[in-house]
Amino acid sequence: MVKPQISWLYAAGLFRNFADNKYETSVEVYYKDMRNQNSYSEKDGATGRNFW
Repeated sequence: MVKPQISWLYAAGLFRNFADNKYETSVEVYYKDMRNQNSYSEKDGATGRNFW
């Protein structure tokens, strides 16, 4: 049985204008947590055989 895939994405940003809106700055960060993800390679097809 395959476990359900779970992922969480957290993001935050800070935006600020300076000098009467002449300059704009921004900083953004994010974090992604993924669990029970299935990984596949190029040789894995629907049947698991490499036809190339």
